Amino acid sequence: MKENIFLYLVGTAGSGKSTLTGKLKEWLSLR
Repeated sequence: MKENIFLYLVGTAGSGKSTLTGKLKEWLSLR
């Protein structure tokens, strides 16, 4: 499962690092 999360974050990083941070915090909140 960590592999999927890593790929998801890497894909998000392509859109913008600010978005990456937001998604990371969002994912940790859901967790």
